[in-house]
Amino acid sequence: MAGTHIHDLPSALDAMEAILQHAHGRKLAVFLDYDGTLTPIVARPELAILSDEVRLTIRTLAECCVVVIISGRDRQDVERLVGLDSLIYAGSHGFDIAGPHGLQVKHEEGARFIPSIDAAEEGLHAALDGIHGVIIERKKLSVAVHYRLVADKDLTMVQNAVSTVVRDHPELRKTDGKKVYELQPGIDWNKGKAVGWILKALADRKSVV
Repeated sequence: MAGTHIHDLPSALDAMEAILQHAHGRKLAVFLDYDGTLTPIVARPELAILSDEVRLTIRTLAECCVVVIISGRDRQDVERLVGLDSLIYAGSHGFDIAGPHGLQVKHEEGARFIPSIDAAEEGLHAALDGIHGVIIERKKLSVAVHYRLVADKDLTMVQNAVSTVVRDHPELRKTDGKKVYELQPGIDWNKGKAVGWILKALADRKSVV
C-alpha cells in the first residue's frame, strides 16, 4: 500500500490463532529471503547482519509453522548468519537445501559447472578490478558482481564486462538482482523450483499450506 510503513501493518503473529484456524488443520510454511528481506539493503554483502529483534521474531514464528530461509548465499553462510537450528535453509539459489529431521538435497549437477564459474570469476576480475566500487563475490556455485557503489559513469562498463563473460561462457546464465548481476549454472533450477521441492518434501510428511 502506497504511503504505508511496515510498522503500521498488522502483525501476523498477533493473528496466528485465526490464521491456523483458516488453514483447517494444515501446517503453514513461510518462505523468507535473507538479503533485503530479513536484513536491510546494504552497500556490501558482509554488512547484512540479522538484528536480534528479527531473529527473535523468526524463532517465534518457527514455533507456529515451518520457516524456510531461501537465499542466493551459500547455505552454510546463511545458516551461520541466522543461527537458528529449527529452520530449513536453501542456499545457492536452492541448489543446496538442508533442514531438521534429515531433510536435505544437493543439486549435484551444479558441481560440474564449478570450472566454468572459476573461469568466469577470473574473467570478471580481469575486466572489473580497475573500476572503483565493484565487488566480485564468489560463492560455491555462482559469482556475483555488486555495483551499488559504482559511479553512474562506470555502470555501462560493468554491464558490458559482465555481458562479455556471459557470452564467453554460454553454459552459465546471468540473473539480475538488487544492484547485482549473478552468474549461475545454466540449469533449469531456481529459488521457485526449490520452493516447490521443499513443499513436496514437507507434504510427504504432513499436510502443509
